[in-house]
Amino acid sequence: MKLVSVSKSYGDNIVFENFSLDVEENKILAVLGASGCGKTTLLNIVSGLTDYQGKVEKAGDRISYIFQNKRLLPNLTVYKNVEYVLKNVYPKDKIPSVIDEVLHKVELCESRNLYPSELSGGMGQRVSLARAFAYPSEILLMDEPFKALDVSLKKRIIGVFNALYENDRRTTLFVTHDIEEAFALADRIIVLRKGGAILCDVSLSVPAKDRGYADFSDIKKLIYDVL
Repeated sequence: MKLVSVSKSYGDNIVFENFSLDVEENKILAVLGASGCGKTTLLNIVSGLTDYQGKVEKAGDRISYIFQNKRLLPNLTVYKNVEYVLKNVYPKDKIPSVIDEVLHKVELCESRNLYPSELSGGMGQRVSLARAFAYPSEILLMDEPFKALDVSLKKRIIGVFNALYENDRRTTLFVTHDIEEAFALADRIIVLRKGGAILCDVSLSVPAKDRGYADFSDIKKLIYDVL
């Protein structure tokens, strides 16, 4: 995926100006930066949720988007929430097996008939992950999906994500304020400044599945220094 000379303003507020970025296919790019630097706007540009000037070149048009809040449909069960995004994608007779497989991976088979109001925060976020990976997207966008989770639950959900991702890799943009989250997931980390300047750009050689919360003290210091 490639962004070429992208510009975006809200009135006099210039968020991006002639911003270009290459995102390697089937890798996770974590995007850090101060509030207001354009991290969420970047996701919305890629997803087509906001207008912009410039060009976004994508390998495919199917996009999964995991938001900060889970955005589950309150009147639908866990099963039906996942089914909802698959209706126009798979033949009707294939959908149950797709849902069963992904619910098994996120350990929610026994919760398939529960409604969002009956789920814990961690369960709800696992439904969001299940829905995103059940949908056969080429691109995955994540806007601080672990922000509301406590530390121990966050580690568990990140472990669930890594397991899903290893079996079904997508070109991924992951927005976060948390450096440790970025190191637990990403293949590459950039730090944005308002206007589209990239203050820091580092690649991580150790695969995320082998890395966990490993210590990359020199790189972390570099990122902390520019944030």
